[in-house]
Parts: sequence; structure tokens; C-alpha cells
Amino acid sequence: QKWILVLVTDVIHRINVDTERNNRYPTTCVIQYYWKNEGSSETKGASMRIPFPSKPPDLLKKVQETLKTKTEIKICRLGICAVGFEHRPNNGGIVSFLQKGGDKKALTTVKTKVVDDISSSRTLAKKCGIESFFNDEY
Repeated sequence: QKWILVLVTDVIHRINVDTERNNRYPTTCVIQYYWKNEGSSETKGASMRIPFPSKPPDLLKKVQETLKTKTEIKICRLGICAVGFEHRPNNGGIVSFLQKGGDKKALTTVKTKVVDDISSSRTLAKKCGIESFFNDEY
């Protein structure tokens, strides 16, 4: 049980770093295990795939539950890895795509003063962001 916790903790740490850096998350966890047959020095191995939980702390429970199905063999080596990474939007899908850099106020209304000639001026409310690119009205 101690080694399962060590492996899962390491995998979760690596996934957190990768998610922050590359904005992606795994879909599958692969559990690879090896055992020796009684009376033989031959080592055999197998692997199981399980869906990667949406909350990383749930990974320990899922791995433990999966390995409980293998109680008839004595596991001598164990490996856990995450595969099948998918892109995950940070926040808001299309809104975050249209925002400039990390500017969360890029789509707010601003006022612009327009002077047609010296004698008259008017103030317009104008949207900043993608609308201003496609709309040339002042």
C-alpha cells in the first residue's frame, strides 16, 4: 500500500505540472504489474487500463480498487502512468479564446470621445475585443 501511495503521488504531481504547462489532462491510467509464479524464477507481467478520474486525489482509490481484483497473485513490481491527454480550456471556452493575453477585461465596454470637427463632439460606447475588429463604426 505504501508504494501505491508513492507512485500515485508522483503521477498526480507530474499531471498537475503538465496541466499547468500544456493545458491538458489525461483520459486513461495504465497500471502495469509483474509477478513471479510459485516454484519458478520466471517473471510475468500484465497491465490494466482504467479511466483517469476527473479529480486527481481520486486516483489512489481507483488504483487500490483495481489492484484488489489481483489478490490471487503476489505483485513484485508495479508501475502507474497517465496516457491519452486531451486539451482542456482554462476558463470560459470561447471567451478565453477571444481575450487578449491574460486580460479578463478585454471584452468590457469603454467610452471613446470622437471629435468630428472643432464645434461638435460626441461620446460613444464601444465594445473592446473581437467586436471592434469586425465593426468599423465610430
